[in-house]
Amino acid sequence: MSDEEVFPKGSPEGWGCPTISNNAMKEIDPVIQKSTKPILMWIYL
Repeated sequence: MSDEEVFPKGSPEGWGCPTISNNAMKEIDPVIQKSTKPILMWIYL
């Protein structure tokens, strides 16, 4: 997944499912790993 905005074209990598870039995941993963509570991902269509 690209770090750049893909709207309105979309991205074939997601097949309609939410995806994030590798760079975004590198920032988010430590937060997810440390969390002891469920995490909610807001998705705007």
